[in-house]
Amino acid sequence: MKLIFALFLIYLFSESSLSAQAHYSERKTNFSSSEYDEFSPVVEGDSIVFCSDRQNELFIKHVGSDKKGLLNIFFARISDSSRYQRPNIFGPDLNSPYNNGPITFDSSGTFAIYCRNMVTRTKTRGKAGEEGNIGLFSAEYKNGSWVNIKPFKYNNPSYSNITPFLTSDGRYLYFSSDMPGGFGGTDIYRCEYENDGWSKPINLGDVINTSGNEVSPFINLSGDLFFASDGHQGLGKKDLFMSKKQGKEWLKPLHIDPPLNSEFDDFSLITDNSFSAGYFSSDRDGTDDIFSFKTLIPQLYDCDSLKRNNYCYRFWDNKNPGSDSLKADYEWQFSDGSVIKGISVEHCFQSSGHYWALLKISDTATGETFVVRDSIIFEINDYVQPYITSKDTLYVSEEAVFSALKSNLPGFQPEEYIWDFGDGKSVIGKDVTHKFINAGVYNVKLGIKGKSGDNSGTKTNCVFKQVCIINMKDL
Repeated sequence: MKLIFALFLIYLFSESSLSAQAHYSERKTNFSSSEYDEFSPVVEGDSIVFCSDRQNELFIKHVGSDKKGLLNIFFARISDSSRYQRPNIFGPDLNSPYNNGPITFDSSGTFAIYCRNMVTRTKTRGKAGEEGNIGLFSAEYKNGSWVNIKPFKYNNPSYSNITPFLTSDGRYLYFSSDMPGGFGGTDIYRCEYENDGWSKPINLGDVINTSGNEVSPFINLSGDLFFASDGHQGLGKKDLFMSKKQGKEWLKPLHIDPPLNSEFDDFSLITDNSFSAGYFSSDRDGTDDIFSFKTLIPQLYDCDSLKRNNYCYRFWDNKNPGSDSLKADYEWQFSDGSVIKGISVEHCFQSSGHYWALLKISDTATGETFVVRDSIIFEINDYVQPYITSKDTLYVSEEAVFSALKSNLPGFQPEEYIWDFGDGKSVIGKDVTHKFINAGVYNVKLGIKGKSGDNSGTKTNCVFKQVCIINMKDL
């Protein structure tokens, strides 16, 4: 039962083949039906485990007030990258005559936390129940069965705890709850396992939570938080969002672009460490279904402002900073071959590197050199960052070149260069061209995705710069 987050989705692209396009593509899984709901997927071993109200011959049919079947936990084995075997009940020991699921596992696959009705029947589809409340329960897998089923310490009949997510090491539990003291609706909380028990739930705060409903938290091994919300600005109903942690604080959530989000309910996203592929749930086709997705061009998030590399410096003779009263000529010689005269001079080098400067002072009348200052030896370093080389001002429809060639990321192994031009267009490549069709000021972003030498996994370094687009007819 070892949990292996292998998404079995293989997509290959050449750098030059990707023109401006959408960030994602999606496809409904073949086990999703048009009659029943399927949602809240997790990957467990070689299977997708999910919730559904579909009928199963192992159970007496129970229905809720909406006359639909109550929820049980199912699984579908993955046969290849796009096909899944017929779903079956997952863990009969976990399924009660009431609603069951969603479920989450630790990395061993032998410890699970799942949702279940505490009293009455009601569906748990991404929100607290209307007819009764829902609690979290833990279970252990031993000798082929799920045993030691225990209620969560903070279950309460007056509110619901739903949509749990357990980190792979089993240390942290994230879930949604409408418990008192939140910001409204359902909020996302976190508990830590310590001293053989779960700590008091901590609200993730008002950057993540709103007066609406936040549900379905998921954190990949890179530490990125994915969740659904109808309180943050989106396309309508529940939308998918992503946030990163900076120190102890969560950053403002990023709204994930279509087609992962739609005007319908989109929720329960899971992904690999680099957000390159995964699954999510949506009711865009009339019932809740599970979709697989792949990232074509990553969205860029939390980009730093580009720092301009400075290669220009002022040089002066600090031993004689006065005037030309000595009737002497001052001549500066630089290691790039430049020669400039003056007590104080400015010189711009072409790039970063190792340089020296030498000052010769000569008698104005005779031309004889009577002082040679010791060489100044210095290093000019570029800022450690991706670097955008382009014009700062362009004309509408002018074909502009954008280059990442001068990026300086020591110890970083680039795998992908991602451009977002701020006009809805994105492209992949180290050197690219782009035309802006409307005048305005655009934040052009460059993200370099790759791996650091410290084996900390895949990450994306990102910067932006402003580019002004002018319409010639307005000049």
